[in-house]
Amino acid sequence: MNVQDHEFVPEPTDLELLRKVKTRLLSIVVPGDLVQLRNLLVTTADGTCPHELRGTLWLHLLGITPEHVLAEEDPQQFALEARHAVRDDNSKEQIWKDVRRTRPSLMRFKEERVQNALLRLLSLFCERNSIEYIQGMNEILAPFVLLDDTGGNPRLVYALYNEFITKFATFLLEGSEQRMFNTLRIAFSFFARLFLYHDPELFWYLENQGMSVDLYTTSWFITIFARNFSLEILLKLWDLLVLEDHALGIYFFGLALVLDKKEHLKRVDPSALPEALMNLAPQDVSEVKRLWRKGSELRIRQTPSSYLRILLSRFSSHQRRGSRESVDQRKHAVHDAALEEMRHSSCLQVSLDETVLDRSFNMSFFLWDCRTREEFDSGHIAQAAYLPLDRLRASAPDKDLDLDHVLQICEPLKGSIHFCLVGSGYPELDALDAHALAFFLTQRKVPFVSVLRGGFKSIVYRVEEEDAVFQDMIGLSEFNLARYEAALKKRRTAFALSRANATEDQSDMHVPASASLDYDMQMVSSSSTRKESSSPKGSVKKSGRELKEDEEQKNAVGADGRPATSTASSTSWFRRTIFGQNTGGGGGGGCGRGGMLSPAGENNKTLVGPGSASPHQKQGQNLEPCKWKAHADAGWLDKSTISRPVNGIPEGFTVNIADPKVMQGVSLFPCYAAYQLTSLDNCDANHVGGDEEDDSSRLPPSISTDSFGTTRSNKLRRLFVGISKLYFLVLVPHESRPELLVLEVIRHLTDVHQVSFKKSKPEWLRFVLRTRYVFFKSEKTSKPNARGQSSNSGEELQMICHMASNVPACLQVLQQYMDQPSPEL
Repeated sequence: MNVQDHEFVPEPTDLELLRKVKTRLLSIVVPGDLVQLRNLLVTTADGTCPHELRGTLWLHLLGITPEHVLAEEDPQQFALEARHAVRDDNSKEQIWKDVRRTRPSLMRFKEERVQNALLRLLSLFCERNSIEYIQGMNEILAPFVLLDDTGGNPRLVYALYNEFITKFATFLLEGSEQRMFNTLRIAFSFFARLFLYHDPELFWYLENQGMSVDLYTTSWFITIFARNFSLEILLKLWDLLVLEDHALGIYFFGLALVLDKKEHLKRVDPSALPEALMNLAPQDVSEVKRLWRKGSELRIRQTPSSYLRILLSRFSSHQRRGSRESVDQRKHAVHDAALEEMRHSSCLQVSLDETVLDRSFNMSFFLWDCRTREEFDSGHIAQAAYLPLDRLRASAPDKDLDLDHVLQICEPLKGSIHFCLVGSGYPELDALDAHALAFFLTQRKVPFVSVLRGGFKSIVYRVEEEDAVFQDMIGLSEFNLARYEAALKKRRTAFALSRANATEDQSDMHVPASASLDYDMQMVSSSSTRKESSSPKGSVKKSGRELKEDEEQKNAVGADGRPATSTASSTSWFRRTIFGQNTGGGGGGGCGRGGMLSPAGENNKTLVGPGSASPHQKQGQNLEPCKWKAHADAGWLDKSTISRPVNGIPEGFTVNIADPKVMQGVSLFPCYAAYQLTSLDNCDANHVGGDEEDDSSRLPPSISTDSFGTTRSNKLRRLFVGISKLYFLVLVPHESRPELLVLEVIRHLTDVHQVSFKKSKPEWLRFVLRTRYVFFKSEKTSKPNARGQSSNSGEELQMICHMASNVPACLQVLQQYMDQPSPEL
């Protein structure tokens, strides 16, 4: 969205205050003087920078001085470099389009000289930082041009813009658009966990309505609210952001904003929720201050500091590549390991230091040990209470008795105590108790639920490394290493046997996933790509116990002679991301596709390309009888199923997205979409590309576009587009079981007639599918016969999807599969 600004005419600042600020500015010599300037602005000016000096104040507060900038940058050389940066290979066309759309209601941005200045500055910024232009950069630049004292000097405007992005929008410096969106997906995961931690009731309400966080926070994070707020509101917010100088300030302001509007959002009709969330904004400057204070309170007093450190390690300016990298590589390797571990849990994780060792934190933690009784008796934290969860672990019919018991204990403490669940530290085991319980508690509106990072395993490692001193510090009770190892081995062996003997009808996991929480947590430069055999500089060395366990796990076999389950292929439902299934070992998840892997092994050459006939038509033979079950099983999209008629899939066919075997080889992309049958038009067949024109007439009749290009339709629904090497799928959430999706459309990939998008609106995709053998639910507008076949071969299925940041990944995986040859049957 682009807000409608009135011409911004700030009120003059009180002369006495202005004099004090100018005096303090002139007296800045050492860093301590800058602290005094901050205190003056916070106490006397109520956190507001006088508009007459705002640019100069921001420069000083960001750590640079106007005098230094002007001395370093020769004006003629700067102007020449900026003009040369405006090139076709430096996104000239896209930058110019965005410049002309910047703050269109303000006369200043309609002036040709201002538009040309924006074009040159944005091109220069991309050139100097060796990055691709990202839509939204123009929105951040615009306010700096309007500053009274520095807005007329391009060198000062550029210096402000560059430093501001370096501190508060570091993911824009990732290099390429794909790397930026990979990092942004990590930001969504972090924000979703914060949201869930503080208000699980509102979080799950929005999730159940299909409102994942990426749908309303993308513009918040990319433009630092510049696209969402009026200029007066935005300048006040940025005053507070620069004064506090905290890299996470903008995330907690966004959290405070959505929490503050909770009652309003719950009253809004569900069909209007997308628009309501996109239009969230403070009403005036006083509300900005109140929300900022609320966000600071959430960050300082109600969020575990160990979690904040992980966020800072990823999103602070010290984590940038090249010269911006921190010298403390070991610390970042530890944080990378914590990020990897966080992928297994829906809740945020806290460190042992915060929950047990350091009593100076503001929060009171109640520790619950979720391991088996035998593990607990072999050693536990003295502060931790034991929870009997055997029925939950076994997914017994009466498991609700365990959960209800826990809920009764939580009820009187809810909102005042932070609950920390202690698991074994092995993802495949914790998924059955600690992570499952954490998910259940948040579903029951219990706030402040976390999981101990590393589980009890991390405590054992530290006891071995630091001897008895550490054991006394944490109050480790009844710990016996031999008993602990025996209890753990017994449980892991039992788990491996149960996995080996499980039937296909037994779900691997009974914890459902969430679109917002299930974004790929893999780092762009992932620690998983490191070779474990040789620790590079800065990596975390494995302890002797870890190496021993890795060797035991590699050699372990089940009763039937098959290898036992390993951490690399753990059953944790967080191993499956909505961008693809991580089934490989080391480095697959760190690729530029946000964790997408090829769906089959090297020997599988059953690939379908565009332009080839449907496999059934190609053979010219009768369709064999339906072999599909009522639900997806392992290998349901492999080469072995290509001969099955897809029109034989029964209605209500379900897919368990928590089962790694079922999801192997499928890339899922959440979206909002609408589709219907129409007549074939004259579009180019088998086309994947962008439409230059704004051709609204090619959309399905149920969808229309307004002047801003925003599709408005009450028929847009929360869907998932699934893509494998052989099939194109459309799935919808199950009505009562969150871990299931219901198959609504399935086509062979050969029948994807066209995929197109508008370069001016890249978040929208248009799919055109041939309709033979399309499976529909009965209430759709098409009229298939009982076997799901459309009687009119001249019809097509047109589908319009809004995918937010997932479009590049979706297009790439489509192009990858569609460029392959047709299958040999």
